[in-house]
Amino acid sequence: MSGALSAGGLSRERLEAIEEARLLPCALRSAAATRRHPVDPEGRTFDLRTEFQRDRDRIVHARAFRRLRHKTQLYLIGGDDHTRNRLIHTLEVVGMARTLSRALGLNEDLTEAIALGHDLGHSAFGLPGERVLHGILSGDVKISGLEPHVASVGGFKHNQQSLRVVDRLEKRYRHPGLNLTDAVREGILKSADPGEGISYPDVICEGLHLDLAPFLETQVVILADAIATQVHDLDDGLHGGALALEEVHHLAIVRQVAARMGHALGRGRFLRINQLNRGLVHLLVTAGATHGAAAVAAWMESTSLAVHDEFAARRQKLPADLITLPPKVYAMHAELAELVSRRVINSFTVQRADERAGHCMRTLFSVFYHDPRLLEDHVLIRFREETGVRFLRDCRPADMAREIADHYHGNPIFVRLLADHLASMTDTWAMKEYRRLKQ
Repeated sequence: MSGALSAGGLSRERLEAIEEARLLPCALRSAAATRRHPVDPEGRTFDLRTEFQRDRDRIVHARAFRRLRHKTQLYLIGGDDHTRNRLIHTLEVVGMARTLSRALGLNEDLTEAIALGHDLGHSAFGLPGERVLHGILSGDVKISGLEPHVASVGGFKHNQQSLRVVDRLEKRYRHPGLNLTDAVREGILKSADPGEGISYPDVICEGLHLDLAPFLETQVVILADAIATQVHDLDDGLHGGALALEEVHHLAIVRQVAARMGHALGRGRFLRINQLNRGLVHLLVTAGATHGAAAVAAWMESTSLAVHDEFAARRQKLPADLITLPPKVYAMHAELAELVSRRVINSFTVQRADERAGHCMRTLFSVFYHDPRLLEDHVLIRFREETGVRFLRDCRPADMAREIADHYHGNPIFVRLLADHLASMTDTWAMKEYRRLKQ
């Protein structure tokens, strides 16, 4: 594809030159990005995006991304229309991450793509759904008729599932997955802890640098995710009535925000909650940017990193926590997280919803495992593609029970496929399936 529109046009080459001029030596460049498959031009004449901008768009257009709007962040979907869902949380992480990345001289487009994709693997009902799937796939949650040695296929973790989504499960091209750059794939995988003893089948490890710490754009997403989660869970908890505004005023971080605002802090409850939300985000993001900039500068000086071409050779020395909050602010953030956990996450509303979610997920897994005929055709077709067995609906009724016993029950591939299916569900889809099967 041609790289130039006009003398002053922002072609891909021009955008790459802008990157080279403004980014720190330790920021990744889109010009060096690699993919597993060449990008098919599909008739396009001009290339107006960098490789990381292309990844951003591929994620936004993915079905898994659209489904995030119906997946739980804290409160179950279907209650208050104003509480955050997984999509809103993702967009809030994107905004903070871009601000941090820009302030630090890192690659904003790479940061944005990682932030957009970091939660694609979250299951229906969010963390409660993840806990159930991990329990089943690690053999800790018992499903009648499912032997533990068969169920124990490596566990479940949302960041590893996110990589599986973009590498294998999304279907928009001739090849499996979205064919994202290796840098975005690596960032998505490393955006959260990999989990103790969790392993996934068929992981394409090439380009993931599993022996290295997350690069700086990923560290920015990790910090933005931590800030957004606690501040906005607090915000939803306050607006939802899980805790009173007076309960948060003893927090050191809230006292600091209130002191900064002074007389500008409103008296009305609704206004004050929103002012505190803005103040907390500003304090934490600014602290992360200021502390991160100093830490990055010190690291570059200690490693004598002067130009980007030297970064790859020095990356083994890159700490995993270079972009983080300063100690005093980190302690205040931890105090905030403790209050959110104790008063919001442990609230009656959230705990009852979590139990409903867990029961729904366990029931669906058990029902589908025992009778695969109840699965939608696309799930059975994928099982046929992965194993080579015949399409289940092509079997004669008299042969159906034997086919299921021989090829589905006791098959770890089928167990993992069921986890993929349940993880892809939205809250509303899962509850609809649950009610349909219970009729």
